[in-house]
Amino acid sequence: MIKMKSSKPSLRKQGVSLSQKSETLHPSTDTHQKFQRNKLILRTILILTLLFMLVLTFETIKRLFILVFIVVLNFAFAYLKRINPISFIKKYFYGIEIILISTVTISIAYGHKIGAIMGPLLMVVNYFGERRSSGYFLLTTILYGIIGFVSYFIKLDIVVIGIIMTLSYNVVAHIFSRMFGANLTSLIVFNVVNVGVNVFMFVFYAGFILEILV
Repeated sequence: MIKMKSSKPSLRKQGVSLSQKSETLHPSTDTHQKFQRNKLILRTILILTLLFMLVLTFETIKRLFILVFIVVLNFAFAYLKRINPISFIKKYFYGIEIILISTVTISIAYGHKIGAIMGPLLMVVNYFGERRSSGYFLLTTILYGIIGFVSYFIKLDIVVIGIIMTLSYNVVAHIFSRMFGANLTSLIVFNVVNVGVNVFMFVFYAGFILEILV
């Protein structure tokens, strides 16, 4: 009778190899915990980095939002002037605008470069809002660019700066407009209304606007 060899040793070997494979395929508890801990650390670092970036960019986002809002507000103001049904206001109060106070406060709050850009931009937006063209478009646009640039460097109270810029704008605009043949009566009406309204806004609202901007 032929005796069959016992398969127990081979089974033991297979068991050992299977256990080794199992250890290879399934990491130990310590290794798994380390892996989870590393994942948590990486996630924490990522979240903190994102929060830090948001903190750095928050001021930029805030400023961009405010600037866009001011542009929209100037357009809406000009549009309301155009659709205003009261002929008396259209005839005598066309000098009312919020471009000057917007330009000066932006320059003081955000710097001369942004002021020099926003001044002309708001003037262009104003023309679009009123749907009007003017031979003085280039002159007024340049003047608002200068106002936006210069206002930042005048180290005085916001009200004083506003009054200086208002008077300077009206004097220069008046002189050049007369040189180009503008009607004297219309110019005087514009100057009186523009100076009066802007001085009023700078005295009562400029400080409040500046606080919002900064």
